Amino acid sequence: MACIIMRRDMRVMNAAARLVCNLRSRDHVTPALIELHWLPITARVQYKLCLLVHSAVVGTAPDYLKNMLYPVSERAFHWAFTRSDRLTDRSVRLVCPTGRSDDRIV
Repeated sequence: MACIIMRRDMRVMNAAARLVCNLRSRDHVTPALIELHWLPITARVQYKLCLLVHSAVVGTAPDYLKNMLYPVSERAFHWAFTRSDRLTDRSVRLVCPTGRSDDRIV
């Protein structure tokens, strides 16, 4: 079901890019998407999810999001950034509740 919705949303985004860039229906839409700096739907979903998890871990997210995640170990919240703002070898593992009874580790 989610795949169908994402395909539909991608078609809508392609149509919007054609409208904004004044393209014909036969023209390729990928260069227009790149020019507009629009990510594909799957990349947008992944980016938004990573942004929400990061906000929850850092503490800037609303309480209902912060309470949904809990560290697997006590030292999971010890973030170690290098100068390039990348995580070092001490990565964070969080358990995220899902709609099913099992827990997924992110």
